[in-house]
Amino acid sequence: MDRETKRLIEEFRRNEAGPLENNVIDEFIEGELDRQDFLRRATMFGLGAGTIFVNYDGVNKHHTVVEDGAFVGCDTSLIAPVTVGAGAYTAAGSAIAEDVPPGSLGITRATQRNVEGWVERKRPGTKSARAAAAAAERTASRDGSANAGEDGGTQA
Repeated sequence: MDRETKRLIEEFRRNEAGPLENNVIDEFIEGELDRQDFLRRATMFGLGAGTIFVNYDGVNKHHTVVEDGAFVGCDTSLIAPVTVGAGAYTAAGSAIAEDVPPGSLGITRATQRNVEGWVERKRPGTKSARAAAAAAERTASRDGSANAGEDGGTQA
């Protein structure tokens, strides 16, 4: 394998030169693809930063296919076996575990839920707990409610 080809493979591995199906590099290295086909297949779709091809279940490797003209949003996990159809999109931050039909938008998002007081209860004594307590004190002082309780204690 010549020096330029090795350089291209390393660029593609880092997804700097373009996105890839998760098996394109292996097929190229094993001689199943020639250089032209490798380059063609490697640049047919868009892949957002932080995209993860989740293809190993601990026993077997599974394939993910991203078809022509598809776009995978940033921070998306593609949980194999799965296909993102031609011209389909996935929304940023999604965990795609089912096929996305051609021309469709695949999106998986749960509604954000904030669990108030979690750090104080579950991580007492940590730097995070101290920072949260200090922020609560600042908020209470700004609101003029530092002594809001009947017993004269401060709120946290």
